Amino acid sequence: MIRIALETSDSVLIQPVIGLRKEGDFSSNAIIRGYEVLISEFLPSERIMLVPIKIPMWFAGPREALLHAIIRKNFGCSHFIVGRDQAGVGNWYGKYDAQDLAIKHEKELQIKILPLREPFYCSICGSMASENSCSMNHQTGGGRHEISGTWLRKTIRNSERIDNRLVRPQVIDEILKLGDIFE
Repeated sequence: MIRIALETSDSVLIQPVIGLRKEGDFSSNAIIRGYEVLISEFLPSERIMLVPIKIPMWFAGPREALLHAIIRKNFGCSHFIVGRDQAGVGNWYGKYDAQDLAIKHEKELQIKILPLREPFYCSICGSMASENSCSMNHQTGGGRHEISGTWLRKTIRNSERIDNRLVRPQVIDEILKLGDIFE
C-alpha cells in the first residue's frame, strides 16, 4: 500500500496507532521498529514520514475509519488509504464497510479516500496482488496466500517460518530482537 501511495504522491505519512490495543496485539515498540526497518531498508526514506499517534484502538469499524481520516486531514494529508476491515474486529463489520462509509463522506471529510483491496501473495503471478490486480481465474485456488495481522501474530508466537515473499525477514528479525513484541 505504501508503494502504491508513493506512485501518486510526493511523500507518504505513515501514522500507526500505538495507543491501547487489544491484548495479544503487537507492542508499540514492535510496530515502530518494524516501520523503521521497512523505511530505512526498502523505501525511499526521504519521501516517508513516520509519525506514530498515541490514541487507543476502539475497534469501532467504519466510524473509527472516519476518525482516522479526520486526524490525517488535520496532519495535512490530501489522501487517506482505507484498507480491508479498517478498525474492525472479528466479523462484526463487512470486509469493506469502512471503505464504503469513508467514500460516502469523502466530500465532508475533505480528504481523498483511496480504498485499497485486501492484499495477498499470488504464487501463480509470483507477486503481491489484490483482486484488482490479479486475474480472477486463479485467486481462489491454491495460488492465493492471505496475509493478515492475526496470521502473522500466530505464526510468530508458534515460532513458525514466515515465507519471505509474504513478510520481509529483516523486519521480523528486528522486531524479534526487541523481546517485548506483544501486548
